[in-house]
Amino acid sequence: MEIPDFNFMPGLQSLVTDKELSLLAPRLGREWRSFMRSELVINQWQIEDVENDGSLPVNEKIYKLLRIWKNKRKHECTVSCLVEHLKKFECEIDTWEFLLEEQEETTADAPAPHPSLRLNITRTADDSTDSDLNSSTVSQEACGLPPESPYHCAQKAGTPGQAPKFRFVIELTDDIDIVNGCEDHLHFKRGTKLDVVNQFAHSYLSRDIDGNIFHIQKDKCRKADMFCPPVLTENTWFHERVERTQLEELFEGKEVGTFLIRHASQPGNFAISVKGYSDVLHFKIDATSTGYTVSGDHYHNFKDLISTYHGVSVYSTPDGKVFLQKPLPKE
Repeated sequence: MEIPDFNFMPGLQSLVTDKELSLLAPRLGREWRSFMRSELVINQWQIEDVENDGSLPVNEKIYKLLRIWKNKRKHECTVSCLVEHLKKFECEIDTWEFLLEEQEETTADAPAPHPSLRLNITRTADDSTDSDLNSSTVSQEACGLPPESPYHCAQKAGTPGQAPKFRFVIELTDDIDIVNGCEDHLHFKRGTKLDVVNQFAHSYLSRDIDGNIFHIQKDKCRKADMFCPPVLTENTWFHERVERTQLEELFEGKEVGTFLIRHASQPGNFAISVKGYSDVLHFKIDATSTGYTVSGDHYHNFKDLISTYHGVSVYSTPDGKVFLQKPLPKE
């Protein structure tokens, strides 16, 4: 099979999908641990945590680690990038050939890109106040998108040190389908309430109850009552009005792994507080215009973040590992 030039195949510059990762998992063979460590730079403790989960078959463990890599690499996690890793590890062409075939089918009818078309990826960093457990932006012109598209607006909202902050609540006036940054298809019915975290000329940067962030056109919604609380407060794990100084008392007598998510000291950002074996642990969550970052790993919503640290320890102590087990009940 002739391997095409990645730089001139628009499909290969798209983000890897979960389906492609699930198809890749059983193809990696016995050397999958070495591939995770040496190529994808997955931490050894993460590999051990996933591997020690006796409830998962091997292919599911591999898939889970591939998802950790995907969350960590964020917008750099393209098909091209993944194929290059597989080639560098000297995987057989049968391992990754299907990735090229799928992209060829996807882009068969697409016009050829201009030779100057390239993704221009830069890293940003955020200031930290809680412990670390920042986001990537893509040049609008390089993607061939109009300057005022929702994706462009999302990138402008994610400038360093400027986390999206809650403004007010909107209510949808129509049924809407959204594809978020993780390629999840989200469906919202008329009347659904969303938090607005930034606003532009024709759209709102919005957040749903799970924490997914996306754009809603202003003609598809209306402002809710000005006293309407943030929709995020409907979650059992989110405690809006709690100070860090109160947490030792709130977690007293609770089981190890009991946790909550709260506002951080920096406006717009969040923090995880979890009961450890001897004290309460705190970890910063950096909010961006595309999701949430914890220790360099990116999550598109709080649901995925909590799910990850339910199976992978958030912290290790001499007494044992700490996982996010159950939310702290609200009083």
